[in-house]
Amino acid sequence: MNESQANKIVLISAGVLVALTFAQRQFNPEGFDLYKNLWGIGALTLALSVTADFVPEVAGPIALLVVSAATVKKGHYIKEALGAPVPQSKNPQVPAGAKGPTGTNPQSPAGALGPTGVR
Repeated sequence: MNESQANKIVLISAGVLVALTFAQRQFNPEGFDLYKNLWGIGALTLALSVTADFVPEVAGPIALLVVSAATVKKGHYIKEALGAPVPQSKNPQVPAGAKGPTGTNPQSPAGALGPTGVR
């Protein structure tokens, strides 16, 4: 891989990351910091571009790995943007088990466990 190929891969990867970021913002606007994400993509693109100038054999594959990871993590936003049905989680929210957050067993009339775990 030469320098120009690595730079093209880095630039295309940055474009895909920006598209994923905008898709995520469109479908999940609350608590989403667009500018922080775009700044991070810009910093990553700058670092990979500089790396592509010196070690193009490393920068291209790293850019592809970053895009692959982002696509796996945020791929459902792409499906939503294209109108494809997104499967819901197969595992519903499972309760935390027999003990509640206070260390008590709700089915037990004895109440909370002692410091050694014995009633």
